Amino acid sequence: MSPLKIGQSQAQNSILQRQLYLSAFRVGDALEGSDPKRSESEYSVALTTAKPLVRQDYDVQRLRDLAFIYPKMGDLFLSRGLKEEDLRAKDTLLKTSLDYYNSALVIYKGVAVSNPDNPTFGREVATTTTSIATVLAALNKMDDAVLEYNKAIKIEEGLVAAFPENGSFRSNLSNGFRRLGNLYQQNNKPNEALEFYKRALSIRADLAKENPTNAAWQSALAFSYVDIGDVLVKNNDTQAAIDNYRSALEIRQQLKTQNPMNSDYTRYVEGVQDKLQGLLKAQSTASP
Repeated sequence: MSPLKIGQSQAQNSILQRQLYLSAFRVGDALEGSDPKRSESEYSVALTTAKPLVRQDYDVQRLRDLAFIYPKMGDLFLSRGLKEEDLRAKDTLLKTSLDYYNSALVIYKGVAVSNPDNPTFGREVATTTTSIATVLAALNKMDDAVLEYNKAIKIEEGLVAAFPENGSFRSNLSNGFRRLGNLYQQNNKPNEALEFYKRALSIRADLAKENPTNAAWQSALAFSYVDIGDVLVKNNDTQAAIDNYRSALEIRQQLKTQNPMNSDYTRYVEGVQDKLQGLLKAQSTASP
Protein backbone atom coordinates (compact mmCIF):
# COMPACT_ATOMS: atom_id res chain seq x y z
CA MET A 1 0.00 0.00 0.00
CA SER A 2 1.36 3.44 -0.94
CA PRO A 3 2.08 6.02 1.79
CA LEU A 4 -0.80 8.14 0.51
CA LYS A 5 -3.28 5.25 0.76
CA ILE A 6 -2.01 4.40 4.23
CA GLY A 7 -2.57 8.00 5.22
CA GLN A 8 -6.05 8.00 3.73
CA SER A 9 -6.92 4.86 5.68
CA GLN A 10 -5.87 6.53 8.94
CA ALA A 11 -7.11 10.04 8.33
CA GLN A 12 -7.73 10.73 12.03
CA ASN A 13 -4.20 9.82 13.07
CA SER A 14 -2.69 13.33 13.13
CA ILE A 15 0.83 12.10 13.97
CA LEU A 16 0.89 9.76 10.99
CA GLN A 17 -0.68 12.43 8.78
CA ARG A 18 2.00 14.97 9.66
CA GLN A 19 4.73 12.42 8.99
CA LEU A 20 3.19 11.82 5.59
CA TYR A 21 3.09 15.57 5.00
CA LEU A 22 6.76 15.97 5.98
CA SER A 23 7.84 13.04 3.83
CA ALA A 24 6.02 14.31 0.74
CA PHE A 25 7.24 17.86 1.30
CA ARG A 26 10.86 16.80 1.65
CA VAL A 27 10.76 14.60 -1.43
CA GLY A 28 9.13 17.40 -3.42
CA ASP A 29 11.77 19.84 -2.20
CA ALA A 30 14.61 17.46 -3.11
CA LEU A 31 13.24 16.90 -6.63
CA GLU A 32 12.32 20.49 -7.42
CA GLY A 33 15.38 21.16 -9.55
CA SER A 34 15.83 17.77 -11.20
CA ASP A 35 12.26 16.52 -11.67
CA PRO A 36 9.69 19.34 -11.44
CA LYS A 37 6.75 17.14 -12.47
CA ARG A 38 7.34 14.62 -9.71
CA SER A 39 8.09 17.45 -7.32
CA GLU A 40 4.68 18.93 -8.10
CA SER A 41 3.08 15.53 -7.48
CA GLU A 42 4.76 15.23 -4.06
CA TYR A 43 3.81 18.76 -3.09
CA SER A 44 0.22 17.97 -4.07
CA VAL A 45 0.27 15.02 -1.67
CA ALA A 46 1.66 17.30 1.06
CA LEU A 47 -1.04 19.86 0.33
CA THR A 48 -3.81 17.27 0.40
CA THR A 49 -2.49 16.02 3.74
CA ALA A 50 -1.95 19.41 5.35
CA LYS A 51 -5.43 20.84 4.78
CA PRO A 52 -7.29 18.35 7.04
CA LEU A 53 -4.62 18.75 9.74
CA VAL A 54 -5.41 22.47 9.92
CA ARG A 55 -9.09 21.66 10.42
CA GLN A 56 -8.24 19.12 13.14
CA ASP A 57 -5.78 21.30 15.03
CA TYR A 58 -5.91 24.97 14.15
CA ASP A 59 -2.56 26.22 15.43
CA VAL A 60 0.43 28.16 14.09
CA GLN A 61 2.49 25.10 13.17
CA ARG A 62 -0.34 23.51 11.20
CA LEU A 63 -1.02 26.77 9.40
CA ARG A 64 2.64 27.19 8.51
CA ASP A 65 2.80 23.60 7.29
CA LEU A 66 0.03 24.45 4.87
CA ALA A 67 1.48 27.83 3.93
CA PHE A 68 4.90 26.37 3.16
CA ILE A 69 3.50 24.30 0.30
CA TYR A 70 1.70 27.06 -1.56
CA PRO A 71 4.88 29.05 -2.43
CA LYS A 72 6.60 25.84 -3.48
CA MET A 73 3.79 25.16 -5.94
CA GLY A 74 3.88 28.80 -6.96
CA ASP A 75 7.61 28.55 -7.67
CA LEU A 76 7.09 25.51 -9.90
CA PHE A 77 4.37 27.14 -11.98
CA LEU A 78 6.29 30.42 -12.16
CA SER A 79 9.37 28.63 -13.47
CA ARG A 80 7.31 26.83 -16.09
CA GLY A 81 5.50 30.02 -17.03
CA LEU A 82 8.71 31.98 -17.56
CA LYS A 83 9.97 29.27 -19.93
CA GLU A 84 6.71 28.77 -21.83
CA GLU A 85 6.65 30.22 -25.36
CA ASP A 86 2.93 29.82 -26.06
CA LEU A 87 1.39 33.04 -24.76
CA ARG A 88 -1.92 31.52 -23.69
CA ALA A 89 -0.24 28.66 -21.83
CA LYS A 90 2.24 31.12 -20.31
CA ASP A 91 -0.59 33.29 -19.02
CA THR A 92 -2.36 30.28 -17.47
CA LEU A 93 0.78 29.04 -15.74
CA LEU A 94 1.65 32.46 -14.32
CA LYS A 95 -1.89 33.04 -13.06
CA THR A 96 -1.87 29.60 -11.41
CA SER A 97 1.39 30.57 -9.74
CA LEU A 98 -0.22 33.80 -8.55
CA ASP A 99 -3.13 31.89 -7.01
CA TYR A 100 -0.74 29.73 -4.99
CA TYR A 101 1.24 32.71 -3.73
CA ASN A 102 -1.95 34.54 -2.75
CA SER A 103 -3.14 31.48 -0.83
CA ALA A 104 0.12 31.49 1.12
CA LEU A 105 -0.09 35.22 1.74
CA VAL A 106 -3.52 34.97 3.35
CA ILE A 107 -2.17 32.46 5.87
CA TYR A 108 1.09 34.26 6.54
CA LYS A 109 -0.68 37.57 7.13
CA GLY A 110 -3.02 35.95 9.64
CA VAL A 111 -0.15 34.30 11.50
CA ALA A 112 1.87 37.54 11.49
CA VAL A 113 -1.02 39.55 12.93
CA SER A 114 -1.50 36.97 15.69
CA ASN A 115 2.24 36.91 16.48
CA PRO A 116 3.46 40.51 16.08
CA ASP A 117 6.63 39.94 18.14
CA ASN A 118 7.94 37.14 15.92
CA PRO A 119 9.89 38.63 12.97
CA THR A 120 9.90 35.32 11.12
CA PHE A 121 6.23 35.70 10.24
CA GLY A 122 6.66 39.24 8.94
CA ARG A 123 9.56 38.03 6.84
CA GLU A 124 7.34 35.32 5.34
CA VAL A 125 4.78 37.95 4.38
CA ALA A 126 7.49 40.02 2.70
CA THR A 127 8.92 37.04 0.82
CA THR A 128 5.52 35.96 -0.49
CA THR A 129 4.61 39.52 -1.46
CA THR A 130 7.85 39.71 -3.43
CA SER A 131 6.93 36.51 -5.26
CA ILE A 132 3.55 38.00 -6.16
CA ALA A 133 5.30 41.09 -7.53
CA THR A 134 7.58 38.88 -9.63
CA VAL A 135 4.59 37.14 -11.22
CA LEU A 136 2.83 40.44 -11.89
CA ALA A 137 5.96 41.73 -13.60
CA ALA A 138 6.04 38.59 -15.76
CA LEU A 139 2.40 39.28 -16.65
CA ASN A 140 3.48 42.78 -17.78
CA LYS A 141 1.47 44.42 -15.00
CA MET A 142 4.20 46.86 -14.03
CA ASP A 143 2.16 49.22 -11.85
CA ASP A 144 0.81 46.32 -9.83
CA ALA A 145 4.29 44.81 -9.55
CA VAL A 146 5.74 48.10 -8.29
CA LEU A 147 2.96 48.32 -5.71
CA GLU A 148 3.67 44.81 -4.40
CA TYR A 149 7.44 45.31 -4.37
CA ASN A 150 6.93 48.47 -2.33
CA LYS A 151 4.70 46.60 0.11
CA ALA A 152 7.46 44.05 0.63
CA ILE A 153 10.05 46.80 1.04
CA LYS A 154 7.91 48.51 3.69
CA ILE A 155 7.78 45.27 5.68
CA GLU A 156 11.54 44.81 5.33
CA GLU A 157 12.13 48.39 6.46
CA GLY A 158 10.03 47.70 9.54
CA LEU A 159 12.08 44.60 10.33
CA VAL A 160 15.34 46.52 9.93
CA ALA A 161 14.06 49.29 12.19
CA ALA A 162 13.07 46.75 14.85
CA PHE A 163 16.23 44.65 14.50
CA PRO A 164 18.97 46.99 13.21
CA GLU A 165 21.78 44.56 14.07
CA ASN A 166 20.28 41.76 11.98
CA GLY A 167 22.41 41.68 8.85
CA SER A 168 20.09 39.29 7.06
CA PHE A 169 17.16 41.70 7.37
CA ARG A 170 19.31 44.52 6.01
CA SER A 171 20.46 42.30 3.14
CA ASN A 172 16.86 41.39 2.36
CA LEU A 173 15.97 45.07 2.23
CA SER A 174 18.82 45.78 -0.19
CA ASN A 175 17.58 42.90 -2.37
CA GLY A 176 14.13 44.49 -2.38
CA PHE A 177 15.57 47.78 -3.62
CA ARG A 178 17.55 45.93 -6.29
CA ARG A 179 14.48 44.04 -7.53
CA LEU A 180 12.58 47.28 -7.93
CA GLY A 181 15.59 48.79 -9.70
CA ASN A 182 15.67 45.80 -12.05
CA LEU A 183 12.00 46.24 -12.86
CA TYR A 184 12.48 49.90 -13.74
CA GLN A 185 15.60 49.08 -15.75
CA GLN A 186 13.74 46.39 -17.72
CA ASN A 187 10.98 48.89 -18.47
CA ASN A 188 13.38 51.55 -19.74
CA LYS A 189 13.14 53.86 -16.74
CA PRO A 190 16.82 54.37 -15.95
CA ASN A 191 16.44 57.28 -13.56
CA GLU A 192 14.05 55.38 -11.33
CA ALA A 193 16.28 52.30 -11.59
CA LEU A 194 19.32 54.32 -10.55
CA GLU A 195 17.52 55.61 -7.46
CA PHE A 196 16.79 52.12 -6.16
CA TYR A 197 20.15 50.69 -7.19
CA LYS A 198 21.83 53.40 -5.13
CA ARG A 199 19.68 52.58 -2.13
CA ALA A 200 20.66 48.93 -2.47
CA LEU A 201 24.32 49.93 -2.81
CA SER A 202 24.23 52.00 0.36
CA ILE A 203 23.11 49.03 2.45
CA ARG A 204 25.41 46.57 0.73
CA ALA A 205 28.44 48.83 1.19
CA ASP A 206 27.79 48.97 4.94
CA LEU A 207 27.30 45.20 5.17
CA ALA A 208 30.45 44.50 3.17
CA LYS A 209 32.48 46.88 5.34
CA GLU A 210 31.17 45.34 8.55
CA ASN A 211 31.63 41.78 7.27
CA PRO A 212 34.81 41.72 5.13
CA THR A 213 34.99 37.90 5.17
CA ASN A 214 31.40 37.37 4.03
CA ALA A 215 31.89 36.47 0.37
CA ALA A 216 28.17 36.59 -0.42
CA TRP A 217 27.85 40.17 0.79
CA GLN A 218 31.06 41.23 -0.94
CA SER A 219 29.71 39.74 -4.15
CA ALA A 220 26.37 41.48 -3.67
CA LEU A 221 28.20 44.81 -3.39
CA ALA A 222 29.96 44.10 -6.67
CA PHE A 223 26.61 43.40 -8.34
CA SER A 224 25.34 46.77 -7.11
CA TYR A 225 28.27 48.55 -8.71
CA VAL A 226 27.58 46.71 -11.98
CA ASP A 227 23.86 47.57 -11.80
CA ILE A 228 24.67 51.24 -11.40
CA GLY A 229 27.30 51.08 -14.13
CA ASP A 230 24.77 49.58 -16.56
CA VAL A 231 22.31 52.42 -15.94
CA LEU A 232 25.02 55.05 -16.29
CA VAL A 233 25.96 53.58 -19.67
CA LYS A 234 22.36 54.06 -20.80
CA ASN A 235 22.51 57.63 -19.49
CA ASN A 236 25.73 58.24 -21.47
CA ASP A 237 27.65 58.96 -18.25
CA THR A 238 30.67 56.99 -19.42
CA GLN A 239 33.24 58.01 -16.82
CA ALA A 240 30.92 57.34 -13.90
CA ALA A 241 30.05 53.95 -15.41
CA ILE A 242 33.76 53.15 -15.72
CA ASP A 243 34.32 54.07 -12.07
CA ASN A 244 31.53 51.74 -10.93
CA TYR A 245 32.74 48.88 -13.11
CA ARG A 246 36.24 49.32 -11.69
CA SER A 247 34.88 49.13 -8.16
CA ALA A 248 33.05 45.92 -9.07
CA LEU A 249 36.13 44.48 -10.74
CA GLU A 250 38.31 45.12 -7.70
CA ILE A 251 35.92 43.20 -5.45
CA ARG A 252 35.47 40.36 -7.91
CA GLN A 253 39.19 39.93 -8.44
CA GLN A 254 39.66 39.67 -4.66
CA LEU A 255 36.91 37.05 -4.45
CA LYS A 256 38.45 35.12 -7.33
CA THR A 257 41.84 35.12 -5.61
CA GLN A 258 40.30 34.00 -2.31
CA ASN A 259 38.16 31.33 -3.98
CA PRO A 260 40.21 29.99 -6.94
CA MET A 261 38.03 26.87 -7.31
CA ASN A 262 34.80 28.85 -7.67
CA SER A 263 34.12 29.19 -11.39
CA ASP A 264 31.37 31.77 -10.78
CA TYR A 265 33.88 34.33 -9.55
CA THR A 266 36.03 33.77 -12.65
CA ARG A 267 32.98 34.29 -14.85
CA TYR A 268 31.98 37.43 -12.93
CA VAL A 269 35.48 38.88 -13.34
CA GLU A 270 35.41 38.22 -17.07
CA GLY A 271 31.95 39.74 -17.39
CA VAL A 272 32.83 43.05 -15.78
CA GLN A 273 36.18 43.15 -17.62
CA ASP A 274 34.29 42.94 -20.91
CA LYS A 275 32.03 45.83 -19.90
CA LEU A 276 34.95 47.92 -18.73
CA GLN A 277 37.15 47.26 -21.74
CA GLY A 278 34.29 48.07 -24.11
CA LEU A 279 33.76 51.44 -22.47
CA LEU A 280 37.48 52.27 -22.31
CA LYS A 281 37.84 51.44 -25.99
CA ALA A 282 34.84 53.60 -26.91
CA GLN A 283 36.16 56.41 -24.74
CA SER A 284 39.59 56.20 -26.39
CA THR A 285 38.06 56.22 -29.87
CA ALA A 286 35.95 59.25 -29.05
CA SER A 287 38.89 61.26 -27.68
CA PRO A 288 40.35 63.82 -30.13
